[in-house]
Amino acid sequence: MPKNGGNQLSGLDGTFANTNIVLLILFGFCCGTIALILGIIGLVTCKDELAKRNAMIVTIISGVMHVVGIVAQLAIKH
Repeated sequence: MPKNGGNQLSGLDGTFANTNIVLLILFGFCCGTIALILGIIGLVTCKDELAKRNAMIVTIISGVMHVVGIVAQLAIKH
């Protein structure tokens, strides 16, 4: 049963709304650029509030991971 009150969602709405938050967090940590792109697309296109919130979580986590990666590369060079 969907977590959004019984409505059937499709596309990214369904993916972000019906996927366990732990998996979405792991996706944000492990999948870098793909997670960032899909999170941004989800923020723009999702109509369901839960899906939009989960897309924001994925976007923030993957964005932070990108920043950490850049800072780490700069620290290694100096």
